[in-house]
Amino acid sequence: SSGNSPVPPPTPVLLTGDDCLICDRNNKLKIETLELKYFSEGLTSRYQDAATCTEGKYPAETTVTFNLKNGVISVPVSEGMTFILQGEFGANTEVTFVAYGYSCSIHTSCSQPLVAGDRIGPFQVIGTGERCSPVPSPTAELPNLPPFRLPVPTGGSSGNSPVRPPTPVLL
Repeated sequence: SSGNSPVPPPTPVLLTGDDCLICDRNNKLKIETLELKYFSEGLTSRYQDAATCTEGKYPAETTVTFNLKNGVISVPVSEGMTFILQGEFGANTEVTFVAYGYSCSIHTSCSQPLVAGDRIGPFQVIGTGERCSPVPSPTAELPNLPPFRLPVPTGGSSGNSPVRPPTPVLL
């Protein structure tokens, strides 16, 4: 071999345990759904050195906002709660702990690995719906939660009346 060593290709992400790679620079994915679990004990990401949500104590119960490209989603979080965000994720998703005026970010463009099983500050990445989402266990205590989306302006029709089946016509 010659004295000049060629530039190695980007090293594949080495996953630990049951971690599952959602995306990285070799496996791009436009993220539109992100399932997270909240813990008051924050950890520093094992895969994202650009994330600023890191190790530390976070409130056991609070409201956080996620600043997406197409708007802001507000989520009341508590210890051990799993929730789903839906929207248009940019390179970095800024998370603000409203009552504390503190914010940090999670890298969501895939130029940094996004890995299910990784804890980025107080948020454990569960999956994206497309990749790495676990099969809901039948013993799960919570019903399948609707995703947190941006508020949609409602039109003229009231959403309160239940939909009734059509009345059969007797001939």
